[in-house]
Amino acid sequence: MSIDTASADNSSQHDTEDEYFELVHHEVSEAEVHKAASGVKPTALVVVDNLDDGDTTQFWVRLNAKIRRVINIAYKNLSLTRQEGDRLISADNQEDVFAFEHETVEEYVTRHGGEPRLHWVYSGPTGGASR
Repeated sequence: MSIDTASADNSSQHDTEDEYFELVHHEVSEAEVHKAASGVKPTALVVVDNLDDGDTTQFWVRLNAKIRRVINIAYKNLSLTRQEGDRLISADNQEDVFAFEHETVEEYVTRHGGEPRLHWVYSGPTGGASR
């Protein structure tokens, strides 16, 4: 069963997901991550590994973006359709990222130690990491 990942936020800050992110095609240093987090338009780096096919996406996202939007961007970049039973967990602490969809990136970053680099791991309902 597909789950609609394109449902609207109650956010009036931006109208499209494209305004929230910028793809990254190079290795990003810690200094670059921290500089971006304190810039005029503060951003965090999001890295998502797909355990099912070995693909990875990484992109900058504004701190005022909702985690729900970030998840949508990750799915789009990995050419995925959200399915019941999908797992998206933090690589750092194994927490379920879907549980934080209502938060902003800034709230999520603050709750998870303040590091403006989010590393998540995706696996579909029948693939990826062992349960």
